[in-house]
Amino acid sequence: MKFKKNNVLGIFSVAFASIGVLMMLISAVIFFNHYSFNKNTPETKAVIEEIRTSVHRRSNGTRRTDHDVYVSYVVDDKSYYRELGYYNSGMREGDTVYVHYDPADPNKIKTNSYIGEIIIFPMGVFFCRNGR
Repeated sequence: MKFKKNNVLGIFSVAFASIGVLMMLISAVIFFNHYSFNKNTPETKAVIEEIRTSVHRRSNGTRRTDHDVYVSYVVDDKSYYRELGYYNSGMREGDTVYVHYDPADPNKIKTNSYIGEIIIFPMGVFFCRNGR
């Protein structure tokens, strides 16, 4: 069976557009869940206690640096120590950040940062536009 060039391009276009729509939907769901959590839960100050940095060497000779940020915060006179879940280059140990916590489970926290959602959505738009 012989494919025409237009058929192959059409298949790739549909695939790209489908991936883009999926990325935008996932980003929107994550954003609204995060926003809803923050809107419906109390906020407290947390202090960055530790930033663990690890470097991973890849097989192609490049390296990847990971940063795990740990914060401490107090809820109802009880102290908690958790991983924050994100890092930016301006963070320093001792800095104050704000977190929202679930009153039923204060170990469950989210920040006011929506950076993941902000990055994924435009990527989905890019895939959709290039898939047409």
